[in-house]
Amino acid sequence: MRCRFCGKKADIILKMHRIALCKKCYPRFFENRVLKTIEKNKMIEDKEKVCVAVSGGKDSMALLHVLKKTGFRTSALYINLGIKGYSEKCEEVIRSYCKLHDIPLIVYDLEKEKGKALDEVSKLKRRATCSICGTIKRQITNKIARDNGYNVLATGHNMDDGLVFLFLNLLNSDVFAISSSKPMLEGSDLLVKKVKPLYRFTDLETRYYAEIENIPYYNGKCPHSKEASSTMYKEWWNSLEEKKPGIKNSFYWGFMSNIQPIISKYASEVDPRGDIKRCKICGEPTSRDICSVCMIFSKDAAGGI
Repeated sequence: MRCRFCGKKADIILKMHRIALCKKCYPRFFENRVLKTIEKNKMIEDKEKVCVAVSGGKDSMALLHVLKKTGFRTSALYINLGIKGYSEKCEEVIRSYCKLHDIPLIVYDLEKEKGKALDEVSKLKRRATCSICGTIKRQITNKIARDNGYNVLATGHNMDDGLVFLFLNLLNSDVFAISSSKPMLEGSDLLVKKVKPLYRFTDLETRYYAEIENIPYYNGKCPHSKEASSTMYKEWWNSLEEKKPGIKNSFYWGFMSNIQPIISKYASEVDPRGDIKRCKICGEPTSRDICSVCMIFSKDAAGGI
């Protein structure tokens, strides 16, 4: 097959998009789609400052790279969760990349700021470690982005992430979680606008870009990921995709286009969680009197959340 852009022999065949590309032209294809995604969804307006939440993995590092390369006012934020043998390696990759490309970097050390690393907290609580991790990261990334004057908080979530999130919450009949599954969430006084510029790309497509552009990333797996059911569902969807190319795209975008808006409307009308207010302890946004993060780090709540 020949490259769609230059006509030379293709190195990459994307069956989902019915397109073949060479390695030289692939970055242009990827970057153009990211820019179109941002423009179509009005994710980043002129002069807005973007804070990219980076983990050290391929997706967030690819997002940081493409936003910097295409001219956005970009900074990076890394939360060191204190996961032994993992967090320090991720931080090393991020620091090196940001120094090389002159990208401002904020590093938040969970153990220094909260007194406990994720490894210790997870042993004291009944919730799954990945759930605790997600709760902590959501609050801290929003707080740091807001307090440092950023207009946009960008994450590297891709289509595979969105598909698994949607599928898990369909299985749990969690209409409120599904209603918030959008490529962009508008901001407010307490919440920074959140965007997912890679939401139209698969894991594989992002990996192609990272490797062709020589973007460094840490490829090791978080030791807590073995607890996550999302890994199993990703593998399951990938096996379906191999047998029937395009099924992920068809299911996900069919649902997001036709059903998600209906669920969002329903959820907004019957949501029992109430208005967003400030946590009585830390002052961060929550739908309850005390936010989940304060509950996680509360001595009185040990083993309870």
